[in-house]
Amino acid sequence: MKGLRLFFMLALLTAFMVGTAAATSYNVFRNQYGQTLVLDYSPGSGWTRVDGPYATPDVAKRAWSIGTDPRPGKRGTNPPRATFN
Repeated sequence: MKGLRLFFMLALLTAFMVGTAAATSYNVFRNQYGQTLVLDYSPGSGWTRVDGPYATPDVAKRAWSIGTDPRPGKRGTNPPRATFN
């Protein structure tokens, strides 16, 4: 009887652990200044969810071209920062 109880407790614990690990989804958020983030949680006030959910952060970044330079031949680099003189 103890073995059966232990089996059911371990099966229940495993089910909850697998369910929470598989439930992670990533969303794209944007603030009023146009900054874009990919997160698996809500960042709070001032940010709006614009797209999602995605299975991985890489898929979300590729869908929104986050972290890439839109100029031809400059793939995979961050765009240069604006300088104010």
